[in-house]
Amino acid sequence: MSRLTLARGDDWSGIYVDGQLITEGHSFRELEIVEICIEHKVTVAEGKEVDTIWLNGQGSLPEREEEVIWA
Repeated sequence: MSRLTLARGDDWSGIYVDGQLITEGHSFRELEIVEICIEHKVTVAEGKEVDTIWLNGQGSLPEREEEVIWA
């Protein structure tokens, strides 16, 4: 069973599953999120806000969720 984190900052978002970045972009289709949940057998999901100043300096989200600076 897996944990999904939707990381959001300004107009940029990323989806992490068990700490690994699966995808990132300006928006996601609902079906895309459902497909990720099914593929990875997600049982827990949460949304978290990224520190936008940090994110703007990075340019994109890191591959590992543990490296994200949260708001």
